[in-house]
Amino acid sequence: MSIQSFDLPVRIVILIFFGMLGGVMASFFTCMGGRIAEGKDWIKARSVCDSCGHELGAADLVPIFSYLFHKGKCRYCGAKIPVSCLLTELLLAAYYIICVLQFGLTTEAFRAMALAGLLLGLSVVDLKIYEIPDGFIVAGIILWVITVPFVGRPWLTEVKDGLLGGFGIGGGMLIMSLIFDHIIKKDSLGGGDIKLYFMTGLFL
Repeated sequence: MSIQSFDLPVRIVILIFFGMLGGVMASFFTCMGGRIAEGKDWIKARSVCDSCGHELGAADLVPIFSYLFHKGKCRYCGAKIPVSCLLTELLLAAYYIICVLQFGLTTEAFRAMALAGLLLGLSVVDLKIYEIPDGFIVAGIILWVITVPFVGRPWLTEVKDGLLGGFGIGGGMLIMSLIFDHIIKKDSLGGGDIKLYFMTGLFL
């Protein structure tokens, strides 16, 4: 359903809601990725300041606004919070708004938002420890499978195109990496990268 079918005040509320949701999900997936990279429980562990270790309260965890209100510093020890935290929340908030404007209130919008969150969390882990956890790949594949019947196209066409993209991109990169491995006599591309290409190929 296109949001253009709603009155202007309702459209504004919808966009604000999804912008806030994008900020929240950016905070969540960034935190998840960081905890996974550090070997911590990403479900039960509490958020703490990276500098002083103080447990963060609700006022410290409001995406975007907490950073701005506290001027980019921990309110307990005064340490600077990386500006990347703010930028990530702003970018995903803007991305969620764009998804709603482009796809409306549809499965396509939900799929694009969820995929972006998974890729964000995966990227945080990869940047920290140079690994791509299989859990993110599996979650992405499950997301694709469960949304296939609801994306507004014949499901058989969606499956065919998705698998063609997954095996075409992932398989193509695998072949290229094997050839390059043979030329340079060492690994050129990790297995996690190949699986990532396959997963994103399903969607793209």
